Amino acid sequence: MKLLLVLSLFFNIALAEEQTIIGQWFYIAKIYQGIEIPEHPESTLRLHFDFSVDGQSRLYWWHQNEGDFCERIGKYRIEAGNLVDEVTWINPKNSPGCGLDPDMQLGRVTTTAISFRGSELLLHLYIGNEPLIYVWKKIAPEEQ
Repeated sequence: MKLLLVLSLFFNIALAEEQTIIGQWFYIAKIYQGIEIPEHPESTLRLHFDFSVDGQSRLYWWHQNEGDFCERIGKYRIEAGNLVDEVTWINPKNSPGCGLDPDMQLGRVTTTAISFRGSELLLHLYIGNEPLIYVWKKIAPEEQ
């Protein structure tokens, strides 16, 4: 009985550690109108979201071989299943047009519902009244 309790406790701790937002994530798919749409294999978009232990977030993206780049840093916290993120710095070397992206505007605060599907991070956004879910995969430490 004690062994079962210890194994159960170990499993729950491992699961909790696996389901943390802390780490480096890259966008792999979206779910729209209940249909999962994987990032097209030929897509040049590279979209990353990093979350540190000290509450700093970093969102950055570029298109492979196209010379564009957008980056910003923010302060985040998790509240009642939501990611609350405030943009605190915009990279002055961002490509022109980055400022059109609402996620690249200084002082912007967003509240986004989050969940996990196995080891994937799901960010729940909306297009009008339609839910749009971004699916992110954690970058393994050896890939960083």
